Amino acid sequence: LLIRSATLFGVGWLAWRYAGLPWQAAGLLALALLTPSTGFIMDSLSRLGLSEDERFWVTSKAIAGELLALAALFIVLQAGDPAHMALSSTALLAMMVGLPLVFIALGRWVAPHAPGSEFSLLVMVGMVAAYITYLLGVYYLVGAFIAGLVARLLHQRMPLLASHENLHALRLFASFFVPFYFFNAGTKVPSEALSWEALGLGIVITLVVLPLRIAVVWLQRRVMFGESFRSSLRVSLALAPTLIFTLVLAAIMRDRFQIPAVLFGALLLYAALTTLLPSLVFRTPFDVDPVEQEPAGQGEDAPVAATEVVTADPPPASASASR
Repeated sequence: LLIRSATLFGVGWLAWRYAGLPWQAAGLLALALLTPSTGFIMDSLSRLGLSEDERFWVTSKAIAGELLALAALFIVLQAGDPAHMALSSTALLAMMVGLPLVFIALGRWVAPHAPGSEFSLLVMVGMVAAYITYLLGVYYLVGAFIAGLVARLLHQRMPLLASHENLHALRLFASFFVPFYFFNAGTKVPSEALSWEALGLGIVITLVVLPLRIAVVWLQRRVMFGESFRSSLRVSLALAPTLIFTLVLAAIMRDRFQIPAVLFGALLLYAALTTLLPSLVFRTPFDVDPVEQEPAGQGEDAPVAATEVVTADPPPASASASR
């Protein structure tokens, strides 16, 4: 967290000093360039061929980075108005205290009378929390993240709420709406952002920032944990995608701080290139069957993977004769 805070401050200061951006826009630009897209990374981990230890570190660093980024996002967006920041902070703390009570109340008084409603309740509370933070001026990411984190922390008390089935259903629910989000975002891209100048700036930003991000994580793991060159590099590359976070912050900078359209287009290209990198480097085979295979069970009820070939022993000759 200290290293990430230092890099965020350094990139933000450079953007404020040399790019002529307001300090708030410069801070958002640093977050957009350096924050990994945790949800996308965790959904794609199983297809990168990483070891268990590498997957643990990628997950831990991605979640820690997003927690820090959301806190910085809140401060940067609210720092212009101290009174509003104090009000928003109070409302955010109240929501963090109240959400567990809301979940417990729904689980005690609603769920027993409506079996199977846990998924609907989870989505409803998440949407309300996201909308509350959007009204507070800190965008919907903060509220949605807090609601999901609280639901996960209540897993022991309310196992049906954050069960594997509900989490899987949430992923499918989100996957259904992702194309609509990208379509809506694509219709709002100004024509000036699709220029050769934006293309060149996006390539320059990628060639400068992406190797820096990879090198910082690689060096940190080599020095602090003594990992091998290969393992440190694999963890660093897996943390490269910044897709959703970059797109959201680029839209905020365009709407609130009127950043140049060329910079907006460059950020879109940067998000696309960083997100494609792990898929290009980790050339792991994938199954074209879209059905996600669940972990195999035990005994006769264990499911059979789609790629397995099951051979049946021929019936005994006596059985064939009797038929």
